[in-house]
Order: sequence, then C-alpha cells, then structure tokens
Amino acid sequence: MLMPMTAEDVVVGIFCHLKQHDKVKLSADRESLHRAFFDIKKKFPRTMSVFTFREREQFPESVQLDQALSNLDAAGLISRQNLTPRYYLFENPLVSSYDKFSKKILSDAGIKDEDVEALAREIETLAICGR
Repeated sequence: MLMPMTAEDVVVGIFCHLKQHDKVKLSADRESLHRAFFDIKKKFPRTMSVFTFREREQFPESVQLDQALSNLDAAGLISRQNLTPRYYLFENPLVSSYDKFSKKILSDAGIKDEDVEALAREIETLAICGR
C-alpha cells in the first residue's frame, strides 16, 4: 500500500539534505521560513504540491508548514532549545527517518532525491542556516 506524500515528508527531506551538507540549524523565524517555502513552491510547484499558502497582510502563510514543523519538533527530529527559539536544530534521527520512511514515500510520489536536494539548496540560500 502506498503512503500518501505529506508536508512532513518534504520538510524531512529538505532538512536531511541540509544536515548532510553540514548545516546543523535553520532560522525558526516564522516569517522568513514561510517566505522561503512560498518562494520555492513557485519555483518547484510539483514537488511542493502538498503546501498551500494564504497570502495575507504581512507574509504568505502555510498551515501545512506550521503543522509539519510542529510534528517534527514533537517527534524529536528537530528542536528549539534556547529561551528565545531563534533556530531549529537538526537532530540525529532526522537522517534515518528520511532514509527509512520519507525517501520512499517521496519516490513513490515521483519525487527524486535530486529534486529534494534542489529544494534544500534553495532553502539554504533563502533562509538563515548555520553550522
């Protein structure tokens, strides 16, 4: 039985590729993250099809992105450990979760690993990443 692709699968893939390229954290600033994901959805609409955005007053918002970040945080794949959560840290189980689950789900949806890596490169240039 094929599992449907979710926003979590896409975000896990993006974050996994960032971690594999020695990035250990990503800005937790909601506005910059939503803008970055909105911009890559325009560039890669098929790969980012699970995300919808409302263009409201200040910046485009995605319920799917908010929920994916919350779910990954609850699952221990990412974390925000400082008092003012400025960064999401990529935790060690992130890569194995991608390899065991999300990679196949994305592949079954016709999304290649190279496609996900291209998304990660875009996020790296649009959002604040750090070592």
